[in-house]
Amino acid sequence: MITKIAWKNIWFKPLNTALSIILLTASVAIITLLILLQEQFEKNFSSNIDGIDLVLGAQGSPLQLILSSVYQVDAPTGNIDYTEAKKWMNNPMVATAIPLAFGDNYRGYKIVGTTPGYLRKYGAEVKTGKIFEKNFEVVVGSTIANKLNIKVGDKFFGSHGDAEEGEVHDHHAYIVVGIASATGKITDNLILSNIPSVWAMHDHEHEVEPAAEEHDHDSEGHAHEEGVEHNHEDGHDHNPAHGE
Repeated sequence: MITKIAWKNIWFKPLNTALSIILLTASVAIITLLILLQEQFEKNFSSNIDGIDLVLGAQGSPLQLILSSVYQVDAPTGNIDYTEAKKWMNNPMVATAIPLAFGDNYRGYKIVGTTPGYLRKYGAEVKTGKIFEKNFEVVVGSTIANKLNIKVGDKFFGSHGDAEEGEVHDHHAYIVVGIASATGKITDNLILSNIPSVWAMHDHEHEVEPAAEEHDHDSEGHAHEEGVEHNHEDGHDHNPAHGE
């Protein structure tokens, strides 16, 4: 009896019935989409920090240190002396150390000084071209290359800081020597060079040691990875910090 009344009501008010079906379908679709987005966010969030045991950086907000050094979405907390950082990098308990140096951007995308180990840590490979070897050679993330139509052999000037409107360093041009493969991780949105490039861009005289040092650690294994910062007397935000 109840079923019969329900069917009569449905056919008697077709507009209300159609609207109810549309609203129900839309609600289910929205809930499903939110669940999928949450799962994707959690997956990306975890994959970028997976395996990182320690982040070494200047004193400040721990959250800011993680956001700036691991997720690349905040300003660095400051600089630490590279000599002090090497003590951690050379610690026998540290299997792998990946130094990071910040300070500049190109059209809003961070230019990060590091070592090839940073690409390996996130499963990225050089899809086109080669890895950076000399000063001012860069490997560009896949997302940046696609959005800005960047190709191997292109040259560009970086801007100081994280904002695109920063002072342009037109005394040194970066040259693109490689395009990284897409990983769905933070390397897709970064421009990577060696650390001496970051130092030289700001006319600082530092020893060219980080790449070799990271390689020595890397040969020991990947159980523990840690990053460091180096010091600049003028306070530029060129600060590494990464640990796994």
